[in-house]
Amino acid sequence: MPSKPLDIGHLSFARKGDAAEHFRQILRRHDPGVALSEPDATHVYWLLERHPEAAAKIGPGVKEFSTRKAMFDTRCFEIRRIDGSTTDFSVKPCLDGKAPSAFAETLRAMRTEVVEDIKQLKWEFFRASTHPDGKAPCALTGRLLSLEQAMIDHAPPKTFKALAERFLDENMIVLSEALLTPAKDNQYTPHLADRDLAEKWREFYRANAAPRIVAR
Repeated sequence: MPSKPLDIGHLSFARKGDAAEHFRQILRRHDPGVALSEPDATHVYWLLERHPEAAAKIGPGVKEFSTRKAMFDTRCFEIRRIDGSTTDFSVKPCLDGKAPSAFAETLRAMRTEVVEDIKQLKWEFFRASTHPDGKAPCALTGRLLSLEQAMIDHAPPKTFKALAERFLDENMIVLSEALLTPAKDNQYTPHLADRDLAEKWREFYRANAAPRIVAR
C-alpha cells in the first residue's frame, strides 16, 4: 500500500518517508546542545505538536529546541522550556501520531538494558582484527569498515526481535505498563522496572546473541 501524503504544520510531504528524511536532516545539521535556528525551530515545533504526549512535553512552554545524543550514536530533539527544565522527543511517534505499541516500547527497553554489551561486542570485533588499519569486514559485503562506519547487527534467525520474543515467551512475561519504568523527562527510552529481570535478560542476551559487524 503506497504511503499517504502527510501535512505537518504548514509543511506538506508526499510520503511519511519524505517527512522522516526532512527531520533527520535537521538533526544532522545542528550540533548537539546548540539552539536550532529558523526555520528549523518552527518545523520542529510543528512536529512536536503531533507527539502523543505533546502537552506534557511542551509543559509551561517551549523556549528553544536543540539536538542531543541518544543511544547508538543517534540523535533526538531536546526541548528547553521557559522554566529552564528540559526533555527530549524522537521523530517516529510524531510522524505516527500515536504512542508506540506495548511491544515496541518493551523492545526499546530491552535494547537499552544491553546497550553496554552491544558496545563491548563491537569493540571486541575490532580488537580481534588483524588488518593493518584495524578495520573489520562487513558480514554482508566483506567491505572493510572502520569503527565509526560499523554497527552491530544480529544475524537471522537470532535477530534482536526474535531473541526478545523468545525471552518474553520463556519467562511467561505479560506486556503491561508495570513492566517498564514510568515516562519522565530526559528518559530517551524506558528501562525494565524489575532489575532482577533486567539482569536475567542481559545474561540471556550474552548467551544467545549472534552479533555481526555491518555497515551503518
